[in-house]
Amino acid sequence: MSRRTRFPVDEVTAFPEPDPRILPGSADFEISVRNVGAWGADVPRYRAAVAAGLGAATTRRIPVTLADVATVAAWRAGVPQIRSDALARIIRSVEMNAHSSLIFAATLGFAPEMMSAFLSAQRVDPFGWPQPLPVLAAFGGYRGIGGRFRTAPVGISAEAGSASWYVAGDGECWRVQADIFGAALTPCERPADQEWSSRIPLSGNAVATVFPTSYLVWVLPRSAP
Repeated sequence: MSRRTRFPVDEVTAFPEPDPRILPGSADFEISVRNVGAWGADVPRYRAAVAAGLGAATTRRIPVTLADVATVAAWRAGVPQIRSDALARIIRSVEMNAHSSLIFAATLGFAPEMMSAFLSAQRVDPFGWPQPLPVLAAFGGYRGIGGRFRTAPVGISAEAGSASWYVAGDGECWRVQADIFGAALTPCERPADQEWSSRIPLSGNAVATVFPTSYLVWVLPRSAP
């Protein structure tokens, strides 16, 4: 059975080792580090993303706020709950100063020339990415090794006209917030009068699916078999 959470963008993006001289020494930043950890995101990636963004700002002498960089870095580290805020901060900053795209490309871990295509993809699809990926995300995992599910999930459901979707199995239900960088599963009551399936379309070009042989929820391109 497949059990390991996977976000393939982590395999096609990279961050340099964070320079401790660049990372903020403030109490507010350390609180943000703890918050990212509490959300279940990748704290080392968060630190690396903040350092990369601030390093690019320093090198290029481009003004930016720590709040903007930290918000985008937390999203990149796997906090989908703040996707809308992070995207809005990037778009607003780039509209005010086109060179800001250099900062946020560094914060997200990809080359500056990808930023325009990335924003275009993300405007219409939480799983949008400039390059084709055979798998967009796989998350959940077996509870015995740190995942969420006691048994393989058996059904997925989405609310009509809503971005909310759910996964169920073994008498349990979770509300899902997920995108190209991360996923959050929150225990909830099983919605009444919902249709459940092993495969549902999501917004944009993605579908979510579960398999009887996997502890993961898979998000794939719609073209996937």
